Amino acid sequence: FCLSRGLGDVYKRQDLEAVEKFGRDPTPQFERRQVVLDVCRNREAIIPVEARVVRTSDDLEAFYREALDNGLEGLVLKDPNSPYLPTRSSLWAKMKPTKTAEGLVEGFAPGKGKHEGRLGACMLRYEGSKVECGGGFTDHERKMIWRNQSAFVGLNMEFRYQPDPAIKARFLVFRRFRWDQVDLQPPQGYKGR
Repeated sequence: FCLSRGLGDVYKRQDLEAVEKFGRDPTPQFERRQVVLDVCRNREAIIPVEARVVRTSDDLEAFYREALDNGLEGLVLKDPNSPYLPTRSSLWAKMKPTKTAEGLVEGFAPGKGKHEGRLGACMLRYEGSKVECGGGFTDHERKMIWRNQSAFVGLNMEFRYQPDPAIKARFLVFRRFRWDQVDLQPPQGYKGR
């Protein structure tokens, strides 16, 4: 909702963050937006981020293109009647540009935390550089790939990423292994993509 400027930095605020408490807030989005506008009024250091209600896919596409043309990463789509939730939910969605590419699987990194004992990331060769893809895998895929690593080394893997001029690929997300490009079959029991 707000951009706050201070000491040469710009800080982006997505929401009121439940009006300074970190938890659920049943106040609808459109009411929280009004509080933000009231807080930002007459303060030079805090600038509200533009918000629009879009009713058609054409309006959404125009707003999205405008945001990208103005150097923003994309949009956060919110249901105007949604409460604030401190976790991921279907009430908010990010809309960012992505591209699809393929990289050669060269190795694997172990999982940490909830992924301990299974795949954390695939290590890929992409356009002459090493990149890691750790997002987008199901729990089943993580277990099977970790248990059968040799079956996946040398395969091409398709992934989605956000373009970024500073680095080759940002925020890689697994799409599928390209079994169709080799004369091999997935390991027995593998139900992944």
